[in-house]
Amino acid sequence: MPSPIAHISVGYVIYCCLRSKWTAKTRVNPEVKPSPPWRGAARRGGFLLFTCIFLSLLPDMDCIPGLFTGNLKPFHNYYSHSIFVLLLAAVPLAFLVQFLLFRSSNSPIDQSPHERERYVYAYALTAACVLIHVTMDVLGYGRGQMLFWPLTDARFKLPFYIFYGLRWSEGWWSIHHVWTILTEGLFAVGIIVLTKFALNKAGKKAESLG
Repeated sequence: MPSPIAHISVGYVIYCCLRSKWTAKTRVNPEVKPSPPWRGAARRGGFLLFTCIFLSLLPDMDCIPGLFTGNLKPFHNYYSHSIFVLLLAAVPLAFLVQFLLFRSSNSPIDQSPHERERYVYAYALTAACVLIHVTMDVLGYGRGQMLFWPLTDARFKLPFYIFYGLRWSEGWWSIHHVWTILTEGLFAVGIIVLTKFALNKAGKKAESLG
């Protein structure tokens, strides 16, 4: 499965795609309560960046106990990579995302007086990040993902892989990790450059039409 390098880069790409709308200037809605001063960082996109990267890494948080025991296998890549578990976990997580992110006075989403609409945006972002994570894992080397637990314990993977990924079974200091860093570093640079180029081109086209 891909390393955090690939997942973080995709989280950053999601942030870049949302940033333009996040920082858009909108008319202040008098029905929306003003945000407290500590949320000023959200106007600079700080919370948005943190949220996108955190959510993109979230399914791999199950590896934390393995980092202390030195053995990831008993903990990592089980139920936390189930589509059902992730979609269910996104329900309460979206409330946290909504509170931290979409309450910024500079967010166009926050200009809506409807609480439900803001929650839908938060849930969509949460679900998208975690599901993209699992999709990338399916495209990586490994034993497959328990995508449909608890309906089945079967693991699903493709007959080929795109991401060389981390191979923890070969040890913490395996030479194979160097290849993972190199290939995923190139992936990160490539996807970020392409995204910046596409967004810049789309922005210029929008300006010409406006």
